[in-house]
Amino acid sequence: MRLSRSTFAPANAFWEGEESSTVVTLTASADQHRACRVQGLAADPMRIRLVRVRLKGGETQVLATSILDEQRLPTRLFSPLYRRRWGVEEHYKRQKRWAEIENLSGRSVLAVRQDIHAKILAMNLAGMVRNLAQFVATRRFAQRSFAYPARGCNAPSVMKNNLVRLLIADPIDRPGG
Repeated sequence: MRLSRSTFAPANAFWEGEESSTVVTLTASADQHRACRVQGLAADPMRIRLVRVRLKGGETQVLATSILDEQRLPTRLFSPLYRRRWGVEEHYKRQKRWAEIENLSGRSVLAVRQDIHAKILAMNLAGMVRNLAQFVATRRFAQRSFAYPARGCNAPSVMKNNLVRLLIADPIDRPGG
């Protein structure tokens, strides 16, 4: 992940130095220990690797990874990997916005997991419905000069209002009723 220069204190010394890669150990504060204990999570120290990436325009980025071994993933490979990952990161950003991933029904680990899994299910179903709509639109408007794209921007929102109907196969518009 990309680290902000101003918000991740364990990387401050690395930002100021010239090393291309280093491993640091993160330890939980007393408040974090308590929160982990309440949630039934381990609060063991965690080792991460910080990697300096110089972008083509001269800007420097610092990335954090769980891959500590320089032999397994050399520092020189991070810049091209990071460039290739950009599209994926943008996709995650869109998905988070569409799924309203920060809008959770509870704060417990179980509630968060259930909400995230439910939202992923709804987004996958919305994608399937959108693909079906695209298939129908392509066939229906085949004679047009330009393709008719089925929009998916509001699909998760529409899906959340129709998910139960879809799962129990209750048609939205019943003939004669």
